[in-house]
Amino acid sequence: MDVAAALQLVPEKYRSIYQQRWNTIRENVKRGQIRDIYHYPLLENNNEEIISKAEDMLSNYTSKIKVNVAFGFVLEDRTTEELKFFHPSNNTMLFPTPRL
Repeated sequence: MDVAAALQLVPEKYRSIYQQRWNTIRENVKRGQIRDIYHYPLLENNNEEIISKAEDMLSNYTSKIKVNVAFGFVLEDRTTEELKFFHPSNNTMLFPTPRL
């Protein structure tokens, strides 16, 4: 999905930060010898989107794999209302270690 199409799904308030950080937010897949990294933007506020993205990723494998999940966030300063993008990282993993 290109940035113009994605921005139509994002509330107006967040469009600027999405546009500025699109290279990080956009869908991206990196395949490696030891690990693959899937990056999916979540543009809707529902669990079905997360499940759909996970099923899409898991459909690429026929044997057991280890999985972990990290989320990036758009944060808003309560005082200034400034928006900042918080990158997904090892510090925001869903599980302490990858799960089978």
